[in-house]
Amino acid sequence: AARLGILHWKGLGVTRDSQKALEWFEKTPKDPLSLMYRGIGLMIGDGIAKDHTAARKCFEESVAAGNQEANVQLG
Repeated sequence: AARLGILHWKGLGVTRDSQKALEWFEKTPKDPLSLMYRGIGLMIGDGIAKDHTAARKCFEESVAAGNQEANVQLG
């Protein structure tokens, strides 16, 4: 489900749709990629209301689940 979310998030082979992407990410709430992309959505307010505190939590959980790429978002 996370990979399908990424396709919708980036518009790869489908029309770009951040709402649909977030729906896919919600289906796998503990997946490291889902957490990172949900965090990005929360950080920039794309398809979801901005919430920097919640975004940071998503990034931290993504890193804890093994996605070191999310460290970039933590600075």
